[in-house]
Amino acid sequence: YENNRWFIRMYIIHVIAPLIVGSSIYFLFRPTSLFAFRWLECLGLLPFIYASRDSLYALNIWVPTWFVFSIPNALWVYAGTSVFNLIWYRSSASYALSWAFGFLLLSLGAEAMQYIAYLPGTFCTTDMLLIILAWTLAMIISCRFSVEYTYE
Repeated sequence: YENNRWFIRMYIIHVIAPLIVGSSIYFLFRPTSLFAFRWLECLGLLPFIYASRDSLYALNIWVPTWFVFSIPNALWVYAGTSVFNLIWYRSSASYALSWAFGFLLLSLGAEAMQYIAYLPGTFCTTDMLLIILAWTLAMIISCRFSVEYTYE
């Protein structure tokens, strides 16, 4: 039971919270012409998002561009890397590292494919740097997972 509580707590902190924060930044500050806003419309959440955006409108001039356009992706990379590390935290380190490294390559590859116009979007070196930083941070923090799990 205690092990399950530990896992759920780590999952909420390192996966769910970054996804919520990243999605919130994305939907509250990014242009509404993006495809993802159609999903919100299908879910009936668009009126709530518009009301939230209206209440935060004054912040738009204070929020840096890199924060709006790069931080959500970095938080998603952090969460994705953490998922793999949490799944494999009790296994051999090579399993976790293989999955996490594969996720890093996928994330960097998606950004690189924007550069060559194979994927829609805008290539950004800040995105690349923050992807690497988020992945590295997740890897450093996840080294603690097995230690914390052992001593919980």
